[in-house]
Amino acid sequence: MTSYGRYYRPALKNSVDVQLQTAFSDGNWSTVVRLAAKRAQSLKDAYYEAIRACAESQLEGPSERSAAVLALDALVRNPTAVPDVETLDLYEWACRDAQPSLAYSETLGALRSRWVKANPRSVLGIECLKACIQNWDLINAQQIAATLDKASPNTNDRRYMFWNVTLTYLLSISAQCPEGKSRIYGMLATKLVERAAEAAETTGEGNTSDRSLREEEEIILFYHIIEAQAPPETFLKSMRSSSIGALRQLEDGRKYLFLRGLTAFAKRGDWNIIYDFCSQALARTDADGSPSFLAADWRVWKIFVEAASKQPDEQSAFRKVQEMLQKLVSVKSKVAQMYVKNISLASVEFAFRLPTNLLPLSGKDLPTPRVLQICFFLDQHYNKLSVFDDIKDYIGQLSFDETKSLLDVMIPKISEKDALSPLFFDRLSSLSPGLFHGDRRPLMEPLRSYYSSSLKDRAPVKIWDAFAAGSYSAILDMVEYMDRLRRSCTLVMTAVEERRATRAIGGKLDSGIDELPMLSEVTEHATLVNVTDYGSLPNLESSFVPPLADLVRIGPELTNERSHLALLTEQYLDVIDHKPPKDYKPSKANDAALKDTAATIESMARIQQAMSAFLHGEGLMAKLTGPEETYYSSVSLLSAMLLTALTTGRSAAVPPSFALCSSTLKSTIEALQAACVSKGLPSTSRLSTFYALSNHHTLSALRDTALAIKHTVAFMQAFNERESARDRSGKSGLHKEVVAEARVLDTIATRSLAEVRNHIKALKEALGQGGWLDQMTEWTLGTESDDVEVQELWSAVSDIIDTSMLEDWAGRAVESWREGVKGWSTVKLE
Repeated sequence: MTSYGRYYRPALKNSVDVQLQTAFSDGNWSTVVRLAAKRAQSLKDAYYEAIRACAESQLEGPSERSAAVLALDALVRNPTAVPDVETLDLYEWACRDAQPSLAYSETLGALRSRWVKANPRSVLGIECLKACIQNWDLINAQQIAATLDKASPNTNDRRYMFWNVTLTYLLSISAQCPEGKSRIYGMLATKLVERAAEAAETTGEGNTSDRSLREEEEIILFYHIIEAQAPPETFLKSMRSSSIGALRQLEDGRKYLFLRGLTAFAKRGDWNIIYDFCSQALARTDADGSPSFLAADWRVWKIFVEAASKQPDEQSAFRKVQEMLQKLVSVKSKVAQMYVKNISLASVEFAFRLPTNLLPLSGKDLPTPRVLQICFFLDQHYNKLSVFDDIKDYIGQLSFDETKSLLDVMIPKISEKDALSPLFFDRLSSLSPGLFHGDRRPLMEPLRSYYSSSLKDRAPVKIWDAFAAGSYSAILDMVEYMDRLRRSCTLVMTAVEERRATRAIGGKLDSGIDELPMLSEVTEHATLVNVTDYGSLPNLESSFVPPLADLVRIGPELTNERSHLALLTEQYLDVIDHKPPKDYKPSKANDAALKDTAATIESMARIQQAMSAFLHGEGLMAKLTGPEETYYSSVSLLSAMLLTALTTGRSAAVPPSFALCSSTLKSTIEALQAACVSKGLPSTSRLSTFYALSNHHTLSALRDTALAIKHTVAFMQAFNERESARDRSGKSGLHKEVVAEARVLDTIATRSLAEVRNHIKALKEALGQGGWLDQMTEWTLGTESDDVEVQELWSAVSDIIDTSMLEDWAGRAVESWREGVKGWSTVKLE
C-alpha cells in the first residue's frame, strides 16, 4: 500500500502501463477514463475498473462525480467481493470529498476488514488498521486488530495483542459500539488484559511469554481497564501484586502507576490503603541505607498527609508522617533541588492538616505554625516562578489575623498573566461589536482555525503514532481530550460570537450553523463542557473575596445550557432568514412548497421544545445574564408563535397561546427599553452617560430581540404572499388575526430600533463634549463627596498617586469609550 495519507493522490500499481500512469499522474482524467476502460475490458481486471471509476469522479458532471461512490456501494453490497488494498486506496482518495460524506464503517472500513479477514497474515493488514483508526472507525479497527492478533499468536510482535485490547476497550466506551454490546466488549477487554496479567504473575520477573504484561505502557493499560471495568477488590489485589503491583513498579523507577493508584483510591475514599501504600513507599532506602527520594513526589506527600488526617488515631499517624519528613529533611542538602522543594511543600501541607490539638503553642504576638511554614517556604524558594501557584491555596485558608501577620513579613508580588479565550471573547459581540469591523485580522480567526484544524478529522491528531509506539496511556488520554474538545463550550462560543458579530456589521454568513464542520458532533443531547482554566488569573487576596476572574468576567461563565440556547437561537435565525438561490426553480412548485412548509414546521417544533426545556431548567437564572435570559425567552416565544401561525388554518380559531406570546413579547421589549434607553437621554448628565456606557450588553439584547421580531414578521409576510399566489382559492396562507398581530409587533420592533439608534447618537454627542478628564479624576478621587471620612480617605490616596499617570489612564479610558460607541454607530439596525 502506498503511504499517501488520506488526502493525497495514491500511486498506481507498478504493473500499470506507462501511458496510463502518466495520464493519472498529470490529472488528465478524460484520458484516464478512456484508457482504464480499455484495459478493464481486455484484461478483465477489477483494478482498472476502479481506476476508471475514480478518474470519472474527478470530472465536472454530477453523474460522473458519483461514479466512485456508486462503484464502492456495489462492492459493499456484494459479500463475495474482496478488492485488494490498492483498489481500496483509490476509492478512499476518490471519495474523500463525497457529499454527503460516506459512512466509513459501512463502506471502506467494512471492505478493509473483509480484506484482512481474507489475508490475515499479510503485512498490509497493518495499513488497513491504520486507515480505519485514522478515520476513527472503531468497529472495523477492532475486528482487524482481533484478526491480526488471532493470526499471529506466537510472533515476537506484541503490538497485535495490545492493539486488540486497546481498540476493544475504546469500542466498549464509544458511541459507535452496537446497541447492547458495550458490556460485552468491556468484559472482553478485561478478560484479555487479565490473562496477560496472569501470564506475568506465572512466569515471574524473567518472563519470556509474548502474551504477558512487560512494558510500563502495557501495565498502565491493564490498570486503566480494570479500574473502569472490574470490581474494586480486583483493582486492589492487582495493585498489591508482587510482579505488576504499584510498589513493585516503583522499585523499577516507574512512578506513574503508583500515583495513578493513589488517585483511584482517593476517589473511592480508601484512605487506609493510601496511608499504607505511602508509608511503605516513603520508608524505602537506597543501597547505602540512606532514605530513597524515588517516591518523594509532591503529590505523594500531599495525599499521604491527607490520609493521615483521616486515620482513626490521628496523633499516631501524624507522628509517623513527621518522622518521615524529618528523616528526609536531614539529608536534603545532598539531593536535587526538586526534592528539596517537595519536602518544603510537604512541611507546609503538614502544618495546615495538623489537628488543632496537636499544633504547638505560639506566643501572643508571634506567627502561627502555619504562617511560619509559609515563611520558611518563601525564604527558600522565593526566586522560583511557580512560588505563587505553590502557596496561593494555603494563603487562602489563613484567617484574617494570620494573613495580616504574613503580610507584615513579606511583600506581595503581582504577576501579570494572560487569561484564556472565553475571558476575552465571551459576549464580546454584544459589548463592542465595532472590534469585529475593519481591515484587521478577524478576531475569532485564531480560535476558528484552531478548531477547524483540530477537528478536521474524526480521529485525534497523531493517534496512529501513539499506536505504533505502543503508548496506550497516551491513546486513552488523546481520546478523552478529543471528546471534550468536540463538546467544548468554547467551541460553540467561537461559532456563535463570530456569527453574531457578522450580522451586526452587515456581513454575509457563508452557511447555516448546522453546516459548520467543527460543530458536526454538537447535538441537542450532547452535554457541553466548560474547559476554561482561570488559573492564569490568580486570586491575589484570599478565599474571603471574589476571585479576579469573577470580577473581570461579564456575567456568568460558559455553561452547557447557555451554549445550547445560543445554538438553538442561531438555528432559528437560519430558518427564518433562509432564502433559496435565485436560480432555484423546482419542477413541481406545489410539492416543493408543501415540503418546505413541513420542514419549517418540524424545525420550529424542535427548536421551541428544546429552548423551552433549557429555559425551564433548574438554576438557569444563575447561568445567564438578565438580558440573555430575556433574549432567549423572546426567541422561544417567536418560535412558538411561528409554529402556531403555520399550523393554524385561515378558517380555524387562533389558539389563545398566540395572543399570550405576543403580549409577553411586547412586555419584553418594554422591559429592555426601560433597562437601557428609556431612562432619559444619556446626554442629560455625565453620570447617566457613564451608566449607559456600562449597559451595552442590554442594548445589544434589545437590538437582537427587535431584529428577531422583524425578521420573523418578514418571514410570515413572505410566506403568506407565496401561499396566496400559489393558491388563488384563498384557503392557504396565514390567518388574518395572525397577520394583523404580526404587523403590530413589527411596528413596535421598528420603534425600538429607532430608539436604539437615537440612544447611540446621544451617547456619541455626550462623549464628544469636553471636561471628561476632570470628571474622571473627580470620580476616582471622590472629590465630589460631602462625607468627611470619604474626603479624608481619598485625600490620603491622592497623596500617593502620580497625577500625570491618573490623567493618562483617564484619557485612555475615555478614548476607549469613544471607540466603542463609534463601533456601535456602524451596527446594522435593520
